[in-house]
Amino acid sequence: MTKKFRVSSSLPVDKEKDAKSEVFGNKAEITVSLNDKADKSFTVPLNDYELELLRQYAEQEERSMRFVSRKLLREILELKLK
Repeated sequence: MTKKFRVSSSLPVDKEKDAKSEVFGNKAEITVSLNDKADKSFTVPLNDYELELLRQYAEQEERSMRFVSRKLLREILELKLK
């Protein structure tokens, strides 16, 4: 038979930490500027078809694939979040 672990006292309450986590859980307003320089990144795996679509669109717009992918992502996310 295994012994059960029981807590005899409650954990200390950190009201400031609880308030911060509550705010984090709510839908927060975006406080950064649209024109801020990008300093974060993440990898998006693309198959050959998706990469070719991106390449063709970038060529059509006469912009880099990185530029058009960021522009498209921002536009679509803004539409989805409205």
